[in-house]
Order: sequence, then structure tokens, then C-alpha cells
Amino acid sequence: MIQKIKNHIFHHPFQSFFWMSFCFTAGAALFIQIVLLPHLIPRLHAGHGLLVGGDWVGFHEMAVSQAQAISQHGWGRWKLRPAGHAQVGVASVFYTILVAEPWVLIPLNACLHAVATVLLARMLWMITGHRSISIVAALPFLLYPTSAAWYSQLHKEGYFIAGYFLCLFGWMRIAQLRGAHLPRGFLLASILVILAGTLTVGLVRDFGVKLVAVMGFFFAVILTIRLLVTHTKTLNWNTALTILLFLAIPSATKEYSSNHYFDAAQITSQITLQPSAGLHDVQLAPLSSIWTNSLGLPGQIDAQFAAISQIRRDYIGSGSGRGATAVDSDVRFADVTDFLEYLPRAIQIGLLAPFPQDWVVDGSLPSSAAMRKVTGAEMLIAYVAYCFIPYILWRQRRNLSMWMFFQINILFVLLYTYTVPNVGTLYRMRYGFFMAVVALGVAGAVFAVQDFLLAKRADKFK
Repeated sequence: MIQKIKNHIFHHPFQSFFWMSFCFTAGAALFIQIVLLPHLIPRLHAGHGLLVGGDWVGFHEMAVSQAQAISQHGWGRWKLRPAGHAQVGVASVFYTILVAEPWVLIPLNACLHAVATVLLARMLWMITGHRSISIVAALPFLLYPTSAAWYSQLHKEGYFIAGYFLCLFGWMRIAQLRGAHLPRGFLLASILVILAGTLTVGLVRDFGVKLVAVMGFFFAVILTIRLLVTHTKTLNWNTALTILLFLAIPSATKEYSSNHYFDAAQITSQITLQPSAGLHDVQLAPLSSIWTNSLGLPGQIDAQFAAISQIRRDYIGSGSGRGATAVDSDVRFADVTDFLEYLPRAIQIGLLAPFPQDWVVDGSLPSSAAMRKVTGAEMLIAYVAYCFIPYILWRQRRNLSMWMFFQINILFVLLYTYTVPNVGTLYRMRYGFFMAVVALGVAGAVFAVQDFLLAKRADKFK
């Protein structure tokens, strides 16, 4: 029996990794809800296996309310996204059919987290060419306690990260192709994966669809350039149709979103922001009155920078940019030059925050102090992993997929850093992108140790 299990793991490593990830996640979530919070640390227990001080408490109450309405008046009262929260609509279905307790969602949340973990491992496999190294490198993403905030509670991050990784995985599959003669089944499967990821992202974060569309255009342009360079002498209809297909995928993705944050027609509208006490420059004028268009920069591109600036101002104006974890909440962007000047600081915050001095201070809530220590330990591992990113970038420097994987995740980390001036929120919202970069560093560390041992062994037998 044991031998059969070993053989199955050897021949189906990613399938086995999925079930191990699922069992670990489900077991951890059940332990947190049933044992840890109610019995070991009851002062942090908000009831129903939920942690005090989190949005999930309100989400649970909304889901219970909708489930009660469905039970009394029928399924006509069901809404997919009550108050804009799809995870509440999904939870209300489980609450209505089974019982109104968060533990009934554990299998779904565990599945989402396990799917994201395996997708990350498979993408790393495309980069490293080693299954075992890719699985080891994905372990921090699986094991970091921060992720328990969505697989053991009620939140949208599990959906968003799984959807994002589906889109990224689909594009990286396409990037493995080297010619214009694309296998129909392979390409169709990749497109379906991207579609599934887009639908999942759009379910919980409508603006996230624009992000995966940006990723799609990024991959499409790079792959088109490679295709043109490698088929310059044999450019034909098949190549041209392939290029059109590359560009059609992100275009179709973009149209799925109904969110207009990044639409050029909307960014100049005067958005009324509610000033928040305690902030510098709280009287935020409409962006249209302070934004300066950049000379020489295409209007559509300049409009996207303006939209990002408005999102940041909107976030600060709502009051979310203050508190113990606020960072640079007095910083505004009035033109593209401001973005460039802030770039070093954005890199510092996006990749290194929370900083060591924040790991041991007390938070505003009892749970916050504990989470600061947890995130401190997580960041320490991330710092070590960063040291080996240059090594894997050099070692796999001929791997185009690695460069695209690295660059797109760094880009999205920076994008969230520009828009969210609050480290606590940023740490959660950047998790998928951030941990993809950390996983790349872990793979580099494993390669470095492996190469060092091989070199040492070679010297021994000289």
C-alpha cells in the first residue's frame, strides 16, 4: 500500500501536491475555527469560528441575513453580489442548503487555496524544469499563516488569487509554444483556463479584470514580437492569425469588466471625496483640477496614470489611508513625473513592508499585535528569498517565461503600492503577486544549494 502511494506521488506529483495542499488547508481551517479561536485564544474569538476585528464578521452576518431571506421567501431573494461582495452570495447558498456556519465553506476555500498553490508550482516548473524544486518553492505560499485569513474565514482573496493564477498560468502555457502552428487542443485549453480565471477574478473584484487584461496585453505583445522575429522569412497567414489571436484574448477579457476606474473617459470627472480627520491636506480637490497632462505621452497612457492617482486619492479620502498601518498617506500624484519620483519608495514599500520596526509593536486590536509578529516572521523568510532572485534570474536568463512571470508580478505589486497607502491592507491585497516573487527566490535558493553541492562533489573527485 505504501509503495503504491509512493509510486502515485512519483508519477503524479502535482496531483498529489494538490490533495496534500487541500488536506493541509482544510485541516488548518477546521482547527482554527473549532479549536484555536473558541478554546485556546477565546479573547480573539468573535463567534462562529471567526477572528475578531475582521471584515469576515460582517460578511458572515450578511450571508446569514440573505440565507434567512431565501428560506422565508424562496430563491428569488438570492443575489450573487449583495453590496458588491460575491463571497457573501456564495456563502449564503451553502448557509441555506446546509447550516449557517462558516465551517461549511472550508472545503470550497481549501480547494481555492490548493488550486492556487498547485498553479504556482506548475508555473515554477515551466521556469525551473524541476518538479521537486517547483513544489518546494510553492510551499511558503501554501504555509504562510496570512493566507489563513481567507481560507479559514470569509473573504474574497482566495477567489481573486486563484483566478489571477489561472490567467497567468494560461498565458505561460501559451508562452511555451515556439511556432505559429499552434496545437488546437493545447491552445483551446489555455484559452479556457484564462477565461475561467477572468470569470473568477471578476466575480469578486471587477476592477481585477482590467488587471488580467493588462497582463494579457503584456504577454500578447511579447509573444507577438518573438513570433515575428523567429518567422521573419516565413511570415504567412497562419502567423498573422496567431498574432491576431494573441491580441484578441486580452481585448475580450477587458470587455468583460463593467468597472470604469481605468477608463480614460471617467478619470477627469469630479469625484466627491469625503475628507478624513487627522490627514494632511484633507481638502482633496477634484483630480481634474490638479492633474497635468504629460507632453509627448499618448493620451490613453497618461489617462491610466491619472486613474491610478484618482484611486489613491479616493482611498485616502475615504479614511482608509490612516491608522497604525498607514504609509505615505500625504503623498499625491499630479503628473507622471510624480510617479517616477516615487518609484524607489514604491519598490521599498511594495517588496519590503512591513518593515522590521513594525513587527513587534502593538496593534490597535489584540489580533493586530499577533498578526504583526506573524507577518514579521513571514517577511524575514521573504528577505532571505530575495537574496537568491538575482541568482535564478542569471541561471535561467534564457527562459522568456521566467522574465515575464517576474516582471508582471513586480508590476502588480507596484500598482497596488501606488494605490493603497496602508501596509495592512496592502499586505493582503498584494499576497498573490508578492508570494509569486518570493517563490521565485526560494527556487533560486534551492538551485544555489544544489549547484554548490554539485560543484563541491565535482571538486572532490578531481
